[in-house]
Amino acid sequence: MFKLKSGERAGKRFGWRWGGIKALSAAAIVSVAYGVSPALAVTTVTSNLHVTITIDSECLLGTVTDVDFGNHGVLSADQKAQGSISVQCTTGQTFTLALDKGAGTGANANTADSRFMTLASGTDTVAYGLYRDSALTQLWGDTGGNVFSGTGTGAAVAIPVYGKVPSQSTPQAGTYNDTVVVTLTY
Repeated sequence: MFKLKSGERAGKRFGWRWGGIKALSAAAIVSVAYGVSPALAVTTVTSNLHVTITIDSECLLGTVTDVDFGNHGVLSADQKAQGSISVQCTTGQTFTLALDKGAGTGANANTADSRFMTLASGTDTVAYGLYRDSALTQLWGDTGGNVFSGTGTGAAVAIPVYGKVPSQSTPQAGTYNDTVVVTLTY
């Protein structure tokens, strides 16, 4: 035990500095109040967030541009026209496009120039054919080797449809048309 002399302070006798003790006491009070120890470092914890998507095999049939042969008088020479069918498939997805015979009576999709456009207000017809190549040698039909086969790139692709009206006996004047069903299989 120790005794202080009259008028002597404990801090002076033991070499304490009162300002240091006050600062130390304030830090201790703040640490206790906020549950933080001044001697501990800040801790950071991390984790991973995974982001996923599953791409299914798919094909979409886009814009179909008509084959329009325009206006003609006597059909003494072949008339050619071109349309297109837009297809978009996932990359690597194989697909086929088939064109049916159309609505014309007696039509056959798999025989050259054996589809028929019919007069809008009658029964007269104009024969025509649809092809997969500009040389008009590969029929475009709805069976076997007469369908278009392709592989998707991920982007929309316009596939040309080539048409030919061969020279033939010219029917009466008027507008002739046909509707061909496009079937996309993948």
